[in-house]
Amino acid sequence: MNHQGGAIKVGDDEEWTYSAASGRLVCSLTAFDKLKKAVFIFDGQYFRPNYDMSIEDSIQCGEWDGMNVFWYNNDVNGNQSERKRRSSVVATYNWNDAAQEFYKMEDGFFSTN
Repeated sequence: MNHQGGAIKVGDDEEWTYSAASGRLVCSLTAFDKLKKAVFIFDGQYFRPNYDMSIEDSIQCGEWDGMNVFWYNNDVNGNQSERKRRSSVVATYNWNDAAQEFYKMEDGFFSTN
C-alpha cells in the first residue's frame, strides 16, 4: 500500500498528519504539552524527530513495521538486530484497520488506558 498522506488517529487523545511528499509526521491534536510542536521525518521505516526537544523527556525515534509503531528513548538504526531494538521499546501502538486508528499495547495486549 502506498499512502500519499492523511490523518492518523491515536484514540481520542492524539491526531497526527502525514505528508508522503515531505515525509513529515506532525502532531496536530494532543493533550500532551511535549507533543504540541512535535514533527518527525519518516523514511519508510524510522521516525526521527525534527523539532527542538529535551532529551530527558522525549521519545527520540520510532519504527514502523507495517502493523505496529515502536517508540524508543534512543536513536535506533538498521545496524542493530530487530530483537535488540525491540528490547528497548518504551511504547508500542498497533494499527487497527477496521477502526482506522492505533491502539496502545502493553505486555502484548491492548492497553485499557
